[in-house]
Amino acid sequence: MISKLDSMTEALRLIPQHVDLWDWPLDEGNNRANLRDLISECRVPSYAVASIFKMLHLKRPQLIPVIDDWTRQAWNESYSRKWTFDELVEIMSRMSRELGARREGLEELQTVAQDLGWPFNSLSRLRLYDVAFYGHEIETREDSG
Repeated sequence: MISKLDSMTEALRLIPQHVDLWDWPLDEGNNRANLRDLISECRVPSYAVASIFKMLHLKRPQLIPVIDDWTRQAWNESYSRKWTFDELVEIMSRMSRELGARREGLEELQTVAQDLGWPFNSLSRLRLYDVAFYGHEIETREDSG
């Protein structure tokens, strides 16, 4: 009998390493299905969405973003507290298209991170986007609150 950890590891093997989210076509081949299966396999009742995605981001830092409630609200027009695997894959697809169109900005962000040094220079461009997004969300919420 295959253990939960083994099935999670097997699903992760189908997701490439060292490729940026915007360079991995989610609509080609089995990419979308493999990503959905990975998220499904990693679903553990005691873990929230953000915890799952933080774990997956550590395994594929260039490809899998940290998705939490703020990210879900920003990237999903029909946000609800209850999430689905398909919704999470679609958020990644939207992020892929949008961030792919903003490569120059991401490269500038990475240049700033290099100038700042550690720990910023050790982060992927996807994680740097996440840090900038989070800072913007805090500022926006403080201004409206």
